[in-house]
Amino acid sequence: MESIERPMLVQGSHKPIVTRLGSEEPNLICPNCNESVLIENYLASCFVGIGLKCFKCSHVTWTPSLAAGDVFPKTTITLGNKGAFLIGSTVTNEKDVVMTCDQELEKVYKPTASRDKEPFELTVENLDKLSLELDLLSGGGFQKHLDSAERSIKHKNPYFRENPLAWAIQLLKHQLAKETISLDRSGLVAISMIQGYQDVLYRWRDHIHFPSMAKELCGYFYHSLIQLISASYLMDHGNNIALNLTSDEEGERSADLYLKLSGRDKLFIEVKAPESFEWTNEQVGNGKIKKTIEKCLSKSRGQLDEIKPGILIIGTSCLSPEFLPEIERTVKKVLKNKGRSYSGVAGIGVVGLESISSGFGAASKFSTSYKVFVSRNPYYFTENPIVTT
Repeated sequence: MESIERPMLVQGSHKPIVTRLGSEEPNLICPNCNESVLIENYLASCFVGIGLKCFKCSHVTWTPSLAAGDVFPKTTITLGNKGAFLIGSTVTNEKDVVMTCDQELEKVYKPTASRDKEPFELTVENLDKLSLELDLLSGGGFQKHLDSAERSIKHKNPYFRENPLAWAIQLLKHQLAKETISLDRSGLVAISMIQGYQDVLYRWRDHIHFPSMAKELCGYFYHSLIQLISASYLMDHGNNIALNLTSDEEGERSADLYLKLSGRDKLFIEVKAPESFEWTNEQVGNGKIKKTIEKCLSKSRGQLDEIKPGILIIGTSCLSPEFLPEIERTVKKVLKNKGRSYSGVAGIGVVGLESISSGFGAASKFSTSYKVFVSRNPYYFTENPIVTT
């Protein structure tokens, strides 16, 4: 173990290398001599993948890595990738700051690092390949959605809400079979769904929890798409995002995502994708917007509170140009009027489909634009961690 090429902190006296202030935890004692206190008030998530060399017996204790799929806080300190640092006195860790090394940062960050997107040419063959891939990822469940979507289209139903991705694939296959892509609202939305899936698939396919993500995308496409767009957006703005796959004691599902504020504290992110905010609703009045936002807040109880504080994100694919400005105004009003009752909600974010465009006669050249904004809750129970600039 001592030959591992990683940085280590060398104890320079009988004093602990680090003392951590805050919640009481057992000390980390050298397992070799069972005498030297290496870290006082030790919390494993604050000391990740580094060596601690004992003053008394020179044994090096290596702290564990994060659990698979966990993430680091934004303010993590790295000791580099090698070297020994002599600590003559004791370092004080006041705010559960996380200390690690470059190797651990790379291991955690690499699966979700930004990549150049691969172009997706819209052809029947590629849509068939996509369908097969989805069916394999879902254990055979996606084919049932494809069959139902096909029946829905043959009966001239304008939309198949049970699985929007299956609907998009079948609709575009019908159009391609006629050698024409319709650039009406339904055609453009179908293209945006294919593109959205391809984008999040490419970004997240190396993640350790991708099999779970893929099943969610196959079964609950719209919610999962908004969830992964939100995660990608937050990561692109310097946050490390983790999927929250745990459940509470009653078995109720927890919030969808989380980021770490420190070695101990998390900020949870709950995603809602209400049906009334989908693209098929052309006109959404002020009263309906307010009612939907309040309903999303109400449904977040138990997932977001002062014990599990976080952000509520609401997804929308309404294409009306007046909708996104109106929902932004309404979110602020709801937080002003109702925010005190939801003091564990730091703010409400909206991920909204803003526009879809395609090069006429070249269906592979299309783009989808989402607008993201966040409003802070003025009644959040502690210092609000959301930065909106």
